[in-house]
Amino acid sequence: MILGLGILLFFGYQWTLVEAVGFLNFIGASVLSLMMFFQGREYVRKFKVHPEISKFKQQKTVRKAIKPAYNQEKRIALIQKLRSMPELVIPVQEFMSGNYADNGAIGCNIYPDHPGIDAFIKVFETLLKRDDVDSIYAHVSEIEPDPGCWPYSDRVYVFGTISIHELEEITQLIQPTEIGDRKDIFSPITKDIRALSSKPLNCLWWD
Repeated sequence: MILGLGILLFFGYQWTLVEAVGFLNFIGASVLSLMMFFQGREYVRKFKVHPEISKFKQQKTVRKAIKPAYNQEKRIALIQKLRSMPELVIPVQEFMSGNYADNGAIGCNIYPDHPGIDAFIKVFETLLKRDDVDSIYAHVSEIEPDPGCWPYSDRVYVFGTISIHELEEITQLIQPTEIGDRKDIFSPITKDIRALSSKPLNCLWWD
């Protein structure tokens, strides 16, 4: 208002009352707008976004690649090999290779939580590093239990002089239902299976 009166006085009193009031209102509104603008900039300056957050917002959104449950090429190759075999028994490393997260392949009924395929792989690797374990084979029960699934095994044969007690301790994580040298665990252990190694045989079985 003072600025407006000063301008009016500077240019003289050749204004009508209506014009003067209108001019003063215009000046007042302009000054108010300028004050709000500078106050707003000061507010933003004081409360500006943290540089890390700002940097994060500027980054492009990149979707993380979701790892598939298995390697499709290895799955197909395994199925083709099994279909050509009279006895569905293969080295456990070969059975597990390429399966990343299809928990239905082995130990699918473990309760309450399946430990994961990685847990099975680590346990089998631990056993195979021992001097008292000669070899481990997976007996495949179903080549393709469902379309798009990894072959299914409910038992593993451990050849070696390792004791059942040590097997029980090492395999706690993967929770086999039964461990032992059984002649018949729901299906006979054939002569061909026993002939895979001259070492004693223990079977890990999952319900």
